[in-house]
Amino acid sequence: MGLITSSGLPGHSNLRARICNALDRCQEFRDIDFKESGSWGELRWKIIRTVISMGNLRGGGIIILGVSQRNDTWNLDGISSEHLASFDVDDFTDQVNAYISPYVDITLVTVDYSTEQRFLAIAVDEFLDTPLVCKKNGPSPKDLVEGAIYVRSYGKPETTRIMRAEQLHDLLELAAEKRARRLITLSHRIGLVPGTSAKEQFDQELSGLVQTLPVPVARQPHWQIVVRPENYERELVPSLTNCSQLVERARVKLSGWSYPCLTFNSSLSARGSNWISSWVDLNLGRAEYWRIYQSGQFVHYLTFWSQSSEDLQEINQSVRRQSSYGMQESIPGYVAIPDMIFNMTGMYEFAARLCESGIYRGAVTFQVKLVGIRGFVLAQPRSWLGFSGFHQVTESSLEHLMSVSSIDLIANPREYAVNSVIWFVERFGWNHPPKTAFAQTQQQLFE
Repeated sequence: MGLITSSGLPGHSNLRARICNALDRCQEFRDIDFKESGSWGELRWKIIRTVISMGNLRGGGIIILGVSQRNDTWNLDGISSEHLASFDVDDFTDQVNAYISPYVDITLVTVDYSTEQRFLAIAVDEFLDTPLVCKKNGPSPKDLVEGAIYVRSYGKPETTRIMRAEQLHDLLELAAEKRARRLITLSHRIGLVPGTSAKEQFDQELSGLVQTLPVPVARQPHWQIVVRPENYERELVPSLTNCSQLVERARVKLSGWSYPCLTFNSSLSARGSNWISSWVDLNLGRAEYWRIYQSGQFVHYLTFWSQSSEDLQEINQSVRRQSSYGMQESIPGYVAIPDMIFNMTGMYEFAARLCESGIYRGAVTFQVKLVGIRGFVLAQPRSWLGFSGFHQVTESSLEHLMSVSSIDLIANPREYAVNSVIWFVERFGWNHPPKTAFAQTQQQLFE
């Protein structure tokens, strides 16, 4: 015997809200039908007719048993225990579908609307592909007619048999939409129509972001870092609160700095429908902004360290002495190697911790760009073993793409960071850069 479940179960919360709302209003609609308390035997044919009509309605509908009408007034009497006992989920579903083609999905729940009233609700899903048709006669023509199509009428909400062509309009439109969606889905599945890739969905999240940054990062030479999981799932991280907790746990502390920056000042943070962000503008030429989405996508914009600090003025003199062009004035700026090591180490360590949290699985994609750097020169603020020569980039931007398995990333994020530093400095024209010196500088960040 199939027991009828209560609408109070968590899985029926939306259905319960819809039923209670209908009882609160005490009014029938196209998708809401009231019936007086009665046994399954007494109401069988009326219920089957209404099930067919609700199944042919966009969004389906609900039949609520236990509401009577007297003198144009609805009374919330509830269904009697005796009548309720005559309904069995398994038998009910089988007996209803014995008269309907194709099969229709039905859900039966009880609703305790007050301390004394209980109602029985029959939720009917809209048809899957093909409109519902009565497939055999009932005891009399007024009950069920083989081949008849029943729908919910406009105006006075009631179940009626289709007798005129205009009554078919909504039904045929709904069926056509379903068939079109099915064909499109099939076309994507077999490759006739390319589907939206994960990359396209991630890119769409970032659309227009640069133009709306609260700090002027993108208006000057800067870093642009994007980290993504392998697949796109809009709410991979369940909530924005979880996003905040995730960043707090995964952020990396390097030489007293945090990657990414994390401020508890509400004026330096924001959140949207599926993301949180934070930023800082230290008024020292070093601004940054980051955002993490519930999809797991992380984007980070950072300016280069100030080109006017004492350290970099010292660099200016040192680098020019090494330049074969002498004391030229055309160097637009510098990329400090320790800054590069800091950012790459922070990025990979942060991503590795996201992997450990279970957010990143499979492959993790890294996209790192240096933007607006044509003519920039590599620099080291202090004397450094292994650094010599004049290394100047000729392109306006450099983009480094990496895809790393989450397992490998967790095992050795620092190795990947050093290799990325090497990738960049080679594009500045530095052949055979000292990997060991980079690794030693990296280690000092953790001390």
